[in-house]
Amino acid sequence: MNYYMNQQQKMQQKKTPLYDELKNHYTKRPVSFHVPGHKYGQAYEHDFATYLPLLHIDATEITGLDNLQDPQEVIMEAEQLAAQCFGSDQTFFLVGGSTVGILGMLMAVCAPNDVLIVDRNIHQSVIHGLMLAKAKAVFLPVTIDEQYGLPCGIDPHHLKQALQQYPEAKGILTTNPNYYGISSSLEEIASIAHHHHKLLLVDEAHGAHFGFHPNIPSSALEQGADIVVQSTHKMLTSMTMGAMLHTQGEHANALPIRKALNMVQSSSPSYPILASLDIARKQIVVDGKHLIDKSLQHITQLLKDIDSLPAIQYIKQQHNTDKKLDPFKLMLYDATGILSGKELQKQLEHRGCFVELATSRYVLIVFSIATTQQDLKRLSDALKDIVHQYKLRSEKRETATYSVHFDQEITEVLSFTSPLHQNQPIHQKHILKSIGYYAKNMIVPYPPGVPLLYAGQQITEKIAHQLMHILQEGSSVIGLSGNEILDVYERE
Repeated sequence: MNYYMNQQQKMQQKKTPLYDELKNHYTKRPVSFHVPGHKYGQAYEHDFATYLPLLHIDATEITGLDNLQDPQEVIMEAEQLAAQCFGSDQTFFLVGGSTVGILGMLMAVCAPNDVLIVDRNIHQSVIHGLMLAKAKAVFLPVTIDEQYGLPCGIDPHHLKQALQQYPEAKGILTTNPNYYGISSSLEEIASIAHHHHKLLLVDEAHGAHFGFHPNIPSSALEQGADIVVQSTHKMLTSMTMGAMLHTQGEHANALPIRKALNMVQSSSPSYPILASLDIARKQIVVDGKHLIDKSLQHITQLLKDIDSLPAIQYIKQQHNTDKKLDPFKLMLYDATGILSGKELQKQLEHRGCFVELATSRYVLIVFSIATTQQDLKRLSDALKDIVHQYKLRSEKRETATYSVHFDQEITEVLSFTSPLHQNQPIHQKHILKSIGYYAKNMIVPYPPGVPLLYAGQQITEKIAHQLMHILQEGSSVIGLSGNEILDVYERE
């Protein structure tokens, strides 16, 4: 957050120019002779209109409503207010989630055959972006939390080593925080990158709320990142697919980013999503400190309730480390080992509490400033009921662990093959019989959505056994052709 606003800027942050213009437009009772075809919701009967009220502002690029591909009016003003709020030089509204922001960022930064140093614990969209940019990557080892076995950030030592080996690299891309809410200090990473005249790109999809409260980690922009992508819909309050891309500094050229985003975003963007970005920005900058204060008080009470239970544990902040936990995320597990993460998920959902994800060990709970005290009471009651039903006792406690399946060495320069452009004959092989072949598709265990194999990667014995282990744990895997079957090919 930009803490150095003057009084006039603070007053401007109370405005929602895009949302106000959409609202004013609809109150004039306009007759639509333009797309979309539902004509401000007139197409639907009363029952549908009850659950789709946003159709009243589902407009298009008509007079007064600006154009996302070349904003000059209310969208431009809304983006400028967002830049002021988040402390960037320029902010771009996104209507395809962080995915389109990552694609556009990589297409703008990387020319064909450019090398990027990349955190291996990345979302699959990063590899898709490298494919589109025809760029190459050098993967850094995954740093593992020793107590819980979770991936968390990159080691500055590994980054320095990679920059020595590949001085031609265009920049560094890292994910911070990760899906589980673990963040690392980026100040040293940014310092190393800038010392070598490299860009620092950050996938901050799960950290749009960072920097708005002293008890929440600092944002990537505050720590010196050059280009940052945030999913405003994940941890703030915009509609699903609402996201932002922020740039700062003289080396983050905004013009190619705008051009790249226009290639990967729809030319018919959702105005309700855009308006929700405008509203979410106002909410967090005007009322964020108060709303976060209240939320943290309620979360603290929930944690006290959980601490009173004999078996339910959660990942706690460790001392003497630069790794910080996002208080708006909670990794729960049954310390007795009786209930797996997926079984705990099932029991919670049976009691009306639907979670973000479950692994074989953990359940991930996500809060926001919209989570009410009543919501947390319901979660607390559900956990108490589960403990009572299964008679979970503390004397059976086990240590929670999580498997990470990546090599702990800096890779060589890698290029990525798009499955759309593979002319080789495709074979379907059982995972254990696919060793030595090359993967046609990206293979993505979910959670956490980090590719184990990328398209064109050779399948080693180690990877094949890791994949089998993931499946046997009960995790789902995106990209398989069938049960334990891979689409593969041979290289000539």
